[in-house]
Amino acid sequence: LLMFIKQLVTKDYGVKEDELQGILNYLLTIHEDENLMDVLQLLVALMSEHPSSMIPAFDQRNGLRVIYKLLASKSEGIRVQALKVMGYFLKHLAPKRKAEIMIGHGLFSLLTERLTLQTNLFSMTTYNVLFEILIEQICTQVMHKQHPDPDSTVKIQNPQVLKVIAVLLRNSPPCSETMEVHRVFLSDMIKLFNSSRENRRSLLQCSVWQEWMLSLCYFNPQSSDEQKITEMVYAIFRILLYHAIKYEWGGWRVWVDTLAITHSKVTFEIHKQNLSQMFREYEEKGDECCSAGPSSIIRTVSGISKDAEVTEKLHLLEKKEADTSTVDIDNRSMNNSIMKDEGRLPDFEEHSNLETNKEKNKTENTQKTLGLN
Repeated sequence: LLMFIKQLVTKDYGVKEDELQGILNYLLTIHEDENLMDVLQLLVALMSEHPSSMIPAFDQRNGLRVIYKLLASKSEGIRVQALKVMGYFLKHLAPKRKAEIMIGHGLFSLLTERLTLQTNLFSMTTYNVLFEILIEQICTQVMHKQHPDPDSTVKIQNPQVLKVIAVLLRNSPPCSETMEVHRVFLSDMIKLFNSSRENRRSLLQCSVWQEWMLSLCYFNPQSSDEQKITEMVYAIFRILLYHAIKYEWGGWRVWVDTLAITHSKVTFEIHKQNLSQMFREYEEKGDECCSAGPSSIIRTVSGISKDAEVTEKLHLLEKKEADTSTVDIDNRSMNNSIMKDEGRLPDFEEHSNLETNKEKNKTENTQKTLGLN
């Protein structure tokens, strides 16, 4: 039935916007994976066989909105087919329009978020289709094993996809499949950068590429595989820094930025290790205290035992109360002294009045004596 529909849609050597709109509406409204898979495969075939009419119509009808909706599907097959549609669209889109849509709206960052919405596991199948978008060599078939090695003519067309792959690898749980994808990705980058100066320049023009590149290595490798991956990351840095200092004008700035970012990254990793070590030591102390029984000392966040902390608080409280009582006694003594002083004041006034009266009486007696004479 879909083959018959395909013949009807392409009878005029192209696809009209109305037919494409019908397909997009179906993909938006149907949720059964089997039906979605069939129609997505039809859309991939149409994009591959009729790009001249499909790409402008897909852009006009905002087909990327449908693709990003399908990228949140729980089925990896649906997500892979949606990525293939997006790959064909970017392959045949004009560079200016591509930058306007993908970079202007931050759709590469959104691509990472949509792919990690259902699962953090990064499989080889998803990596293969992202690598196809990276070099814009899309095929209709789905490859579940490692893709063929790129030759010297392969060029990086969408360098932002490198960061998408790196973030997906960083968020993926450690397992054998993730380690294999990790190794293949680094191997592909080494081959692409060794074979082409344009490939190296395309990555050097990306913003803060050192940050996600350093996230691919292990600062403390625990196995031979991790050690090998770390050495591959160092090899990529050697290739890029040599190119920057030899071929690029002002390439020394790349070295300065790399040193600064590396120093920041290494310092942060050392800080995390120190915090982890401190936390492990704290847990071990807590386990030892718990194993001692109910009479064991309960530690607070400050590291002091709870009984000692309570005793110290009581001691401070008693000292405060003693200081308060001392101040009260001093205040009362001062008030009593003032009261006594105030009590003596009337006696002094009475004594002064008595002396004054005596002098007055003596004066009057003297005057009377003089009068009699």
